Amino acid sequence: MKKCIASSIFILNNDIKKYHDTYLSIPETLMEYKKTNEFLRDFDFVLYYDETIPDNYLDNYRKFDFVKLIKKEKSYNRSGCFWRYEAYDNYDFCFFRDIDLPLELNDILILKDVQKHEHKIFWIFAFHWRHKWPEQGFVLGGICGIKKTDKIPSMKKLIDDWNKEYKEGLQIYGSDEVFLSTVIYPLERPICYYEKNRKLVSSTIQMNPEFETYVFLNENYDFKKYTNNIQ
Repeated sequence: MKKCIASSIFILNNDIKKYHDTYLSIPETLMEYKKTNEFLRDFDFVLYYDETIPDNYLDNYRKFDFVKLIKKEKSYNRSGCFWRYEAYDNYDFCFFRDIDLPLELNDILILKDVQKHEHKIFWIFAFHWRHKWPEQGFVLGGICGIKKTDKIPSMKKLIDDWNKEYKEGLQIYGSDEVFLSTVIYPLERPICYYEKNRKLVSSTIQMNPEFETYVFLNENYDFKKYTNNIQ
């Protein structure tokens, strides 16, 4: 099974300082976890980038033998957010991640847990607040994953077809979340992971329990599974 963590990096409005302190967050933390987790040792980090990324960034990425760099045409506004999802077409297990979010122990536990289940799609709500279902943001573009499924023969084709139909296309902020929520989310019942100790999820937030399976990570990084409700 080919496995990867996939991300995108591009710079808008010449804001070169935006990722100055965070652009190595994923490969640096992945390298450390690889030392002690056999499970992670065959994970690649697939990074899509464009001409706005400086050479010194790329040189530092190349120091990690598990990093796969893929150059794309220059992002038009937010279209670069979609590049990371294309990794699905070349891998059997993909974890999509925002470039500035380092890996944590919870992520490793979640990735291991996902592989034990038949569920093909998973969402993680730890770093960011989840909006009410079905509002935009009830799924998040940069902390989710998919295992290979017959329901998605080609992710790139799905994105291209959706771009032709969605009047605002790939350019607006949050368009990747619109794509995920309208095209990917309905495909099959997902697992949704929550981190209890960060208290980012209120019990009053309306979920979609008829469709979702919930998993809570408590303060000791143990799993507690909840079916049909969050407590």
